[in-house]
Amino acid sequence: MSHAAPSSRWAPLILAALIMVGWSVRVVGLSPWEASWPPITRAGTDLALRWIILAVLPLAWAATVESPFGWRHALYPTPQARPHRLLAMVASLGYWLALLWRSPTAPTGDLLDLYRPFAHDGAAPVWPMAALLAQMAAVAVIEETLFRGYFLNRFTALWGFSRGAILQAALFAAIHLPGWLWGNHLSGTVITSFALTTFAYGLIAAVVVRWGGILLWGYALHLGANLLNSGAPALFRLVVPD
Repeated sequence: MSHAAPSSRWAPLILAALIMVGWSVRVVGLSPWEASWPPITRAGTDLALRWIILAVLPLAWAATVESPFGWRHALYPTPQARPHRLLAMVASLGYWLALLWRSPTAPTGDLLDLYRPFAHDGAAPVWPMAALLAQMAAVAVIEETLFRGYFLNRFTALWGFSRGAILQAALFAAIHLPGWLWGNHLSGTVITSFALTTFAYGLIAAVVVRWGGILLWGYALHLGANLLNSGAPALFRLVVPD
């Protein structure tokens, strides 16, 4: 366990609070206005703000406030004696199979409307499919870099891997709460279910990255989860419209 200065112990928690406030303001402040925006504009705004709040801010923070930890700790996992890549692969495949078994939910109309404008009448839906995959890959990179990169590594350095994994998984679930509470108006039962499954994913992703020894494992796991949850049905309905 690290014997970091007391001020550095508070730094990631302060950053987490700033991120929660920023993301809540984004959800509450823009949602009422976005309903009248074109889908592509709405998606572009969401992705741009996601980059700023969940990627640029943490990397800038790590490069300045967090010295001597520095920005490298936002990209590389805390080293261990020997990577267990086979275990990481088995855990990833097991998680994807669990998602397949529970059957992915059908995409919302907004998700489909977002990508259909890229297509031309009678043409193969290459561009909408590419746009969908690009957005899902971007979200995977942003969220994994922040939670399984920055937060997991900082918390592990301060309090050990087990506590670090639990804390970053709790933050990962918490960052989704504003969208569930104000963005989609879900019931309490659904929010609780989403929070538990998101927390469980955060723990699984932490273990996969730890075993794999590099953050690329987290990117792959997250992208696969995005595709199985909503990407695959959306791609299918773009190819075979209703």
